[in-house]
Amino acid sequence: APVLACQTTEQRPHIRTRLSRCFFGPIKRPPMNRDELEDPVNYYPDEYLNRLAHEGVNALWLTITFRDTVPVQTLPGFGRRAAVHIPKLRQTVARCARYGIRVFVFFIEPTALIDERDNPRYLDIRQYERDYPELIGNRQGQLAGFCPSSELARTFLYEAAHTLFQLVPGLGGLIDISVGERFTHCSSWWNGQNNCPRCSQRKPAEVLADVLACLQRGMRDASPAAEFISWPYGQYLLWGEEETVAAAGQVPEQVILQHNFESAGRTEQLGRLRKADDYWLSYTGPSDLFRRCALAARQNNTRMFAKLQVGCSHEVASVTHVPVPGILYDKYSRMRDLGVSGAMQSWYFGNYPSLMTRAAGRLSFEPFTPDKSAFLHRLARPDWGPHADTVVRAWTLFQEAYAQYPVYHVFGYYAPLHDGPVWPLYLQPVNRPLIHNWKYMPEFPVQGDRIGECLQDAFTLDESLLLCDRLSRTWQQGLRQLESIEPFFHSDIDRQRDINTARALGILFASGTNILRFYALREQMADRSGAEALDCLGQLRRIISREITNSSQL
Repeated sequence: APVLACQTTEQRPHIRTRLSRCFFGPIKRPPMNRDELEDPVNYYPDEYLNRLAHEGVNALWLTITFRDTVPVQTLPGFGRRAAVHIPKLRQTVARCARYGIRVFVFFIEPTALIDERDNPRYLDIRQYERDYPELIGNRQGQLAGFCPSSELARTFLYEAAHTLFQLVPGLGGLIDISVGERFTHCSSWWNGQNNCPRCSQRKPAEVLADVLACLQRGMRDASPAAEFISWPYGQYLLWGEEETVAAAGQVPEQVILQHNFESAGRTEQLGRLRKADDYWLSYTGPSDLFRRCALAARQNNTRMFAKLQVGCSHEVASVTHVPVPGILYDKYSRMRDLGVSGAMQSWYFGNYPSLMTRAAGRLSFEPFTPDKSAFLHRLARPDWGPHADTVVRAWTLFQEAYAQYPVYHVFGYYAPLHDGPVWPLYLQPVNRPLIHNWKYMPEFPVQGDRIGECLQDAFTLDESLLLCDRLSRTWQQGLRQLESIEPFFHSDIDRQRDINTARALGILFASGTNILRFYALREQMADRSGAEALDCLGQLRRIISREITNSSQL
């Protein structure tokens, strides 16, 4: 309603670069395996960009490879699809720029080499052995790292970045997984056994700095305002935490360092320290590793970015978002304390415009509200009016519930909390594997019953069941708060959607808990007989009945 006074409001962001990914953009992974630059479809409609801009997003990323997109004169075989990719990329940049949103390209470069023909991820090592032997570095089995310790390598890296930004004016910047996702340069998969005749004589951080400096210079010479983000995604797993922190203090000038906010974090659950790897929303962070890297970067005058998940993460990625803005408040408050100036707010999931993206946008600007409750009330009032107090109580209970999620990345990958209502429940053991929750697996079309695969040695089945039961019960308490005010919003479709999202999550959490309990009881029944076994069977029947109801309600 037109109730605001006419005035100008100015705010200064402490999170200056706020990156997300286009919700509608396809990904180059199964089952679709589509590259958005390969077709004429507009994945960036105006009203979607308009909403992102209003929620504070000022950058989006998409994926490319040098081999497909960037024609390079230094080496043959690059830019194979440039005639198709470059025009589409220009259109996307121009379309987003109308809403103040820059486009960043994401890649994992330079590409390593492999002793195998026509591998889409790697270059053919045999061609390079004949024509460019100085580019073949650290050999690990069939693979060899791209060696950056030659003038030819440096020229190639510079030219690839420079050419891309010349061909696509206005491109916002680059994001490079520079260490850890897969083999790239000689030190990218360094494990203390670098056998490159050149790079083995150098420290791994020096080799990495060479790669980054060349890419950065090529980009800046073509587009001085662009930003280059180095994202050593799994560096600590390969180099160790001490080398990772040391490298954070040796980033080349004008290169931005980005680390996962929560990876290598530790938190106590049920009296034991649990380790957080990969992406988390339920665990606040930051990890001690992130904190140390941020301090090392600050001493080196390097800008520090955080990779986090704003909407949802591996814990449950089958919803638009998880309504826990209080967790975001805690994350952004700690980011601000560490001098973090940018955030990559999502991977392929967790990027749907929602309460959570709106909260992240507001938390990115000064003045930063020091009172968490006051922030949550300000966030709730425009949508919920006089019922804001009730909604904030619900959000607080949701945060308390979500903190019970078992902190183990394999549990997030395989456990039933994403999709419990479609899990088959086997009374007789069938010994079938569980399926990745985040990756299509055509060879395993339905979930199996090896429930231990989501637990391994991190949690016992009883421990995970206890935590998930607490999660489910506390979530229901928060949901009852929202349902108490639902009659006041029966004609407000947006608030109905908010309530239904919380309701759907409640069903998923209840269903996941039921599945864990089902398999715990099945194990007990196998060791019992007579009345005790029949009692287990009765409980299993009741779980099946509840799951039929959950499927219907969802």
